Amino acid sequence: MIDLNLIDENSDKAFRTFFNEDDDDVKKVAERRSRFKKNKNKENIELKESKKDKDENSVKANVKLTAAAIICALLVAVIGGIIGFRAIMYVPEVTVPDLIGKNEEEAQKIIEDLKLVFKVENREYNSDYEEGEIIEQSQEEGTKLKENFPVEVIISKGSKNIEVPNLIGSYAIEATVILADMGLKEGSVTEKYSPTAPKGEIIEQSPDAKTPAILDDKVDYVVSIGLEVKYATMPNLVGHDIETAKAKIIQNGLTVGQITEENSDDTAAGLVMKQSVPTGQGVEEGSSIWMTVSKGPLVPEEPPISTENPSVKTYPLTITLPTDKATVLVVVQKVSSDSREIIYSKEVNTSEQSIIINVEGTGTQVFEIYIDNTLYDRAEITFK
Repeated sequence: MIDLNLIDENSDKAFRTFFNEDDDDVKKVAERRSRFKKNKNKENIELKESKKDKDENSVKANVKLTAAAIICALLVAVIGGIIGFRAIMYVPEVTVPDLIGKNEEEAQKIIEDLKLVFKVENREYNSDYEEGEIIEQSQEEGTKLKENFPVEVIISKGSKNIEVPNLIGSYAIEATVILADMGLKEGSVTEKYSPTAPKGEIIEQSPDAKTPAILDDKVDYVVSIGLEVKYATMPNLVGHDIETAKAKIIQNGLTVGQITEENSDDTAAGLVMKQSVPTGQGVEEGSSIWMTVSKGPLVPEEPPISTENPSVKTYPLTITLPTDKATVLVVVQKVSSDSREIIYSKEVNTSEQSIIINVEGTGTQVFEIYIDNTLYDRAEITFK
């Protein structure tokens, strides 16, 4: 390495020797050289500092460029990944065609060529389409579907040879099922009174059983609502002789029921003194009507000689009334081995819930309670 200071010193000496300059001149020249040298050093220092600053700025710029490049690379990778994922997950859509009326094989090929799944949901009888033709499809024509989506169809089994089933004797609640099993439908349903068929039983149908039919034909039928209930007005029997009373009962569509006898001081012997249904009341036709016929005044008899002398006792007989009617006819009969005696006959209001009747007797006696001419209860009472 060459020392510039040494070169300058030697040069200075040689200069002075060559030009024979005196010391003042030499000093002046030396000062100029010194100033030049200082300026030169100053420039070198500034140049070095500038270069250092440039190097630092260059490093910073390089770091920024590197960071920007990494960020750009990451963005490119993320965007590329999204695009690639969507490309992988994308499933094309296809338009569903009209399959109605096409045969099964043709429809299946059309669907599978579109990369859809052909599925038979059911096979049904149908008079409008030949056997094997499509009669329904789960997806309507023009619907957009992803590939591999199932399309379900119903295929015709053709027309069914049908005979109308016999409904007579079956109950109305069974008719719909019986008809549906044969591919038929319920038509008009009406009701009618029947003296023989119970309520709810089918008594007529149209068309008749075994009549040829086609799918979805309708069958009309008539349902029994039971026996028609007709009412008659109860005639007055009291005061008439027994034969006249019987004729009146029959003429009004009623029947003669039990006939009992009872002593009476007010009604002559042989005449009706009581009837089980009050005069003017509506009563169902065919009902049985009971009568009590007077035996006339009671003829006193000599009491038999007996060591025992039982006295007549009274007992409060409680009758619980039914709740399904507003009023009922209550009849109480005292029953013995050889006779019956009506001791109570009255129409009462059931809102009272129960009534108490004081019955008389000795020993043990049987009492029968009738409500609306039907045996309701039987009581055996021991009088003490």
